Amino acid sequence: MPRRNKPIRHTPYSSDRPCERKQRFKTEAEALKMVEQAELIDMKLSLYTYKCPYCGGWHLSSQNTGQ
Repeated sequence: MPRRNKPIRHTPYSSDRPCERKQRFKTEAEALKMVEQAELIDMKLSLYTYKCPYCGGWHLSSQNTGQ
């Protein structure tokens, strides 16, 4: 007898946190050190640090949030 119901397709796990793919720094000092290194390589680059509300770590952003 043929199978009548279709098997359920597996959907891969995807995190709802937008910071999942970003590099995380433990402290603001570590993030600022990375900003300095990146700006030495490319003088036109302007990076900012911010504390992530999802993971509690520090990330870099090219957008100034005005904080």
